[in-house]
Amino acid sequence: MSAQNFEAAKTYFGRIISVDSNEIQDSDLYHWAIILAQTGEPTRAAAILEKLAPFEKVGYHRAHRLRAINIARSLGQSDDPLVLRKLRWHLENSRDQSAEISQSWAVYYMALEQPENALVWLQKAAGENPANLIDVARIYRQLGNPAAEQRTVSLAEEKFRQLVDKDPLNPGNRISLANILVQLKKLDDAEAVLQTGLKIQADPQLLQATADYYVMRHDLARREHADFATQFEFLHTAMNLDVNYPLTYQRFVDLCQDNDNKEELAKIKTAIMHALTGHRPSALAHFALSNVLWMEGENEQAEWHLEQAYNLEPDFVVVLNNLAWTLASKPEPDLDRALALATKVIERAPDDGRFRDTYATVLMKQKKYQQAIAEFEKALLTITNKKPLHEKLAFLYEQLGQHELANLHAQQAGDFQ
Repeated sequence: MSAQNFEAAKTYFGRIISVDSNEIQDSDLYHWAIILAQTGEPTRAAAILEKLAPFEKVGYHRAHRLRAINIARSLGQSDDPLVLRKLRWHLENSRDQSAEISQSWAVYYMALEQPENALVWLQKAAGENPANLIDVARIYRQLGNPAAEQRTVSLAEEKFRQLVDKDPLNPGNRISLANILVQLKKLDDAEAVLQTGLKIQADPQLLQATADYYVMRHDLARREHADFATQFEFLHTAMNLDVNYPLTYQRFVDLCQDNDNKEELAKIKTAIMHALTGHRPSALAHFALSNVLWMEGENEQAEWHLEQAYNLEPDFVVVLNNLAWTLASKPEPDLDRALALATKVIERAPDDGRFRDTYATVLMKQKKYQQAIAEFEKALLTITNKKPLHEKLAFLYEQLGQHELANLHAQQAGDFQ
């Protein structure tokens, strides 16, 4: 386990448990749960931890600690009182005062909408881990205390500069420092910190973070209505750093929308094509190019690049969805293949209304009207642009002779004009 060789640890620990099961202590079972979690058996690991640290019964303190951290990490904005009670129970019985437990207490109090209490715990955690200073600053902002926020971010800068000077090869500390400098609006300093790191080592984590920095600069330039050349250069730099960073391509496609300047569009296309001719073929580049070509009405070329993206990344749900839509929208549609692809997409992302819209549209084109209605109605729950869905539902209900419902959906579609 100390060598992180969990597969070997699993083999030997499994033999110990099978031979000496009566001699196994709580600490042994705890380690066994860690091994199971690290070797692809999270369900078995969770069952052991639940047995070691049950709710409303004091158990093994290290298991309580791990259960508390796991609940806090997955809590999000949950307002389920039972989940919060469980989190508090495991925190109280963890017998631990580490930064991770302090962070978990902060999560608990933020869920209760008690930022002042969360602040106490985060300040405690920041003594051990300065990354928590960013969350401290965020709470000060929420509490309307900009002076304390600024003081905290400046302290975070000081702490992380010390960490970077001490260990310049640590990409995590360097990225944290750059993020803090961005927050302080020291954009050139942030760029220098990241670029210096890349000169020392081309770490993948650092490459992506630097690409993200240039995408952020593009976003800022766009908000400030900077010229096309400035916006383009930031994105081009980001793409050269990390050819597989998705936000870069998303922004390139956004830059093409509502742009009728042929020279600028050609420049974007050329940049994406250069990404395709590099040493690492990118499904994202094919996908982005298909979007640009679709906007230009080059539907056959767009479909070809979608197929290439699919061949490179057959599990990329956005590619699957767009390919299904394209196949269903052709003059001579391939509805069977479109349905197979759309089905895969909603199995993997059932809550995305855009994907369910594609699935329902294919069903509609197959004249499976009743099934399509059910899917469009599910899509309505989450999709932002509801007008096209109401129009399709009006058509479907009309086909089934449900004229009153058809008229109501037509009216709903009209309300979005």
